[in-house]
Amino acid sequence: MRKMLTSAADFAWRVSRLVCLVAMIILTPVVFANIVLRFFWGYSLGWSSEVARYAFVWLTFMGTATALRDNSHAKIELIINLAPRTWQKYIKILACILIALLSLFLIISGILQTIKVWDVSAAYMRFLSMSWMYLAIPLSGLFMLIFMIENIVSLCQEGEKKLAREDIPCLLP
Repeated sequence: MRKMLTSAADFAWRVSRLVCLVAMIILTPVVFANIVLRFFWGYSLGWSSEVARYAFVWLTFMGTATALRDNSHAKIELIINLAPRTWQKYIKILACILIALLSLFLIISGILQTIKVWDVSAAYMRFLSMSWMYLAIPLSGLFMLIFMIENIVSLCQEGEKKLAREDIPCLLP
């Protein structure tokens, strides 16, 4: 089961990184072109802010999931360091459980919001449903949930064998 969980987490991590890359590839030239056009010719592309907004939303949510797996979020180490060594593992597990619960909230509320705006079209790009922007919420929540389940399993099996990764990517190390 652990191998399957790690494979799923690795796949989710690769997908989230790819989405971040694509979002940056879209976001950078669109915003740059709009700035140049507005500065030199006083003309603005109407659709550019909408495309930039979509790309930024996807970049933010997928980047959050990626950062969670990479253990690159800001951490509060004071609580861990003050706790007795025997409690530290349980505090980490509790932190992962809390993040998993937040991820469940993102999945459920994101799905509900995505369904709610299914028939709403984007302002400039009428062919595109607003649900595509909101889909980033439940998808990133799903990825974060997978990452946290992987962390909890790793923490629970920590005493049995050494972890493959040096750090457990929880908000509290």
